[in-house]
Amino acid sequence: MKARYPFLLILATAIAGCPHGEKASLPEIEKSAVPVAKPDARAGLKPVERPTFDAQMPAPCESHTACYLAAKDAHASGKRAGYLLALRDCEYYRGRYQLEKFYGMCLLILADAYRHLDNFEEAKNCYQKFIDTQPDDHELALQAREGLDEIEAGEREPALYKRYLEAVSLLVRSNTERDEQLVKKAGRILEDIHLKLADWDLDDKVRYLLDQIAGLSKDPKADPAPKAVQAQ
Repeated sequence: MKARYPFLLILATAIAGCPHGEKASLPEIEKSAVPVAKPDARAGLKPVERPTFDAQMPAPCESHTACYLAAKDAHASGKRAGYLLALRDCEYYRGRYQLEKFYGMCLLILADAYRHLDNFEEAKNCYQKFIDTQPDDHELALQAREGLDEIEAGEREPALYKRYLEAVSLLVRSNTERDEQLVKKAGRILEDIHLKLADWDLDDKVRYLLDQIAGLSKDPKADPAPKAVQAQ
């Protein structure tokens, strides 16, 4: 069965694919159903550091393909536990299978997992390493560069950026859990961000997602996303 919200992330740089110059009008978000998440929802969580690769450690998966597929599925959950599992499997892939075909994709998954786990420096490193591999897929290379730019913009307003990432995770979760309340909660967070800092460098992405959420209420069967942010 096709997920109701197909515009949500599975691969690492999806949200960085918001079209340049997109100026969506700010929609009215329903005020009644879901309270805004507390601003300190992620407070007290320290950035997750990159683990040290140990060649003697037990393999978390049977093969390089199994590691990638497990990481991809875990990452698509949109949950902190999923990001941690994706990080574990792709870091193992990064240490053991650097010459295998999913190495670049694991770097992208790592970049997104690290940014959701508040390690922005390591996220940028993973995007840059992917770019340095000179990938044949120019669209993914562009998304990696945009991912770098996004994190640098986010670091200038880290509290807002963490809330933005929280909203993105809620949208990712809604794609698998099919829970409208997650979408509404994400919308309330995004609206709050826009109202607090409308001139933020990432406000175009905030408004773009708000516009997509508003479009769902008008036509739940519509596919509101550009190709860059659809599930791969």
